[in-house]
Amino acid sequence: MRLFISLSTVLLTLGWVSSAKAQDTLQSKYRLKIKPSAASGICPAYFDVIETIRLYEGGAETRATVWLQWMAGAFSISNTTSQSVTWIAKLKTQYKNCKAYASISTLDGYPVEGMDHLRARFAGGSVSFTLDISSFGEYSAITWKGIEGNNPSYSWAVAD
Repeated sequence: MRLFISLSTVLLTLGWVSSAKAQDTLQSKYRLKIKPSAASGICPAYFDVIETIRLYEGGAETRATVWLQWMAGAFSISNTTSQSVTWIAKLKTQYKNCKAYASISTLDGYPVEGMDHLRARFAGGSVSFTLDISSFGEYSAITWKGIEGNNPSYSWAVAD
């Protein structure tokens, strides 16, 4: 849960709060850039995750889309728990030899470290993307997971 509190504090402090829907609810939208590291073969330079976080008294909810349709075929959900979900798809021809791990590198253009709840792995001609919020504590859960426009999409919530 420390990571979540730090992220919401950063968003509020830097002014990324875009609207107040109600007296006790704030909403912001931000862009996470995920870059492969230690890559071999031809790999994408990065991909984006657009998250909208809604803060409210007693917790928060995050809704996101992972923009991967340009590099992969049809996604499917391969593994899921209440705090983790993994999507998998075959890579398009130009990236089929990519071997790399990827994690969050920037938040709205600002470098970040230690945000490891979003990860990707490129290997064997496929890409797997994982959302894992287990480090956020027992009061966090994935509330929705799916595929929209061939992009992994999800919602998760955390309570104080």
